[in-house]
Amino acid sequence: MSRKEADDRLLKAAADLAWWFGWSMQEVYALPLDEFEDWQKEATRQIKAGYGRIGGI
Repeated sequence: MSRKEADDRLLKAAADLAWWFGWSMQEVYALPLDEFEDWQKEATRQIKAGYGRIGGI
């Protein structure tokens, strides 16, 4: 994977977390990498369990 592809994937993952939890991008960018991964896993768990987006429809 190229650096550009990796950067694009990371940006999309950050945007997905911001949208899912209703956070700003700055809040997502401020997360340490291990917490980013934990929140990503939590969002995946919630989606698989059929939860709706937090703070929205």
